[in-house]
Amino acid sequence: MSRNRIAWHPAFYEAIQAELVDYNDILSFEAEHVLNTEPLRVDVLIIKNPQKAIIKKNIGTIFKAVNIVEFKSQTDNLSYEDFHKVCAYTNLFLSLNKTTVTNITMTIVLTSLPQSFKRYIINSCGYNLIKKFPGIHEVIGNMFPIQIIETKELSKAENIWLSGLGRIIDIDDIENILFEQNKIKNKIHLGAYLNVIAEANRNVMMEVLKVSKTRSALQEMIIEAGLAEIWKNEKGFEVADTMYAEGESIEKISKYTKIPVNELIEYFKINVVE
Repeated sequence: MSRNRIAWHPAFYEAIQAELVDYNDILSFEAEHVLNTEPLRVDVLIIKNPQKAIIKKNIGTIFKAVNIVEFKSQTDNLSYEDFHKVCAYTNLFLSLNKTTVTNITMTIVLTSLPQSFKRYIINSCGYNLIKKFPGIHEVIGNMFPIQIIETKELSKAENIWLSGLGRIIDIDDIENILFEQNKIKNKIHLGAYLNVIAEANRNVMMEVLKVSKTRSALQEMIIEAGLAEIWKNEKGFEVADTMYAEGESIEKISKYTKIPVNELIEYFKINVVE
């Protein structure tokens, strides 16, 4: 799968739910919320109920009853027009749903916020931009609260899910993500997120599958999460070559790469004794 075809938005929808998993009882999420009969959609709509509930998670401290969220992936750019479009969508939601301006917020999530955009927000729009937390900026001066989240600058410890969408990750990151995923897998489905992490960091995933037996527990987590399937085609045999050269059994290679044993026997031209 080429990098520009990675399904970033479904992964983001799962990631933001995972970030706020501790507030499942008061937050409801809707992907691609349709604003009206025209094809106008917001990426994620988050409803907080009860409205006065307090969110302590850094990305949610701004939240009111209704929260409009726009996501830009690593392959997307945030233009000035995009910013005003999301503002317009938030205003449209206000007018169509009889929500008061004091009960709605707007969030834009992107990989990195360019300095030129910061200058535009301050000099052209007349707003102030305040850094509340690492990677989280609040726009001051609008009639409803706005925050801009840079996933590349988020704390890995505080925001493991969203930060994973904004940077190159290493083997330790993969291990932490799978460990945390295992803890919340009964609450949040993360299939799309894990697949995007694997696709966007193929070289790291290759290393994970090739590492020594000291990481066997990590390899098992990858298999359990269903990520090994992506190596079945063009990358699977590359992993198989390495594992075979290290003396691993055909059965174990098949388990990790999801390549059938009979295909591996044919590939390595192994003589089977009847």
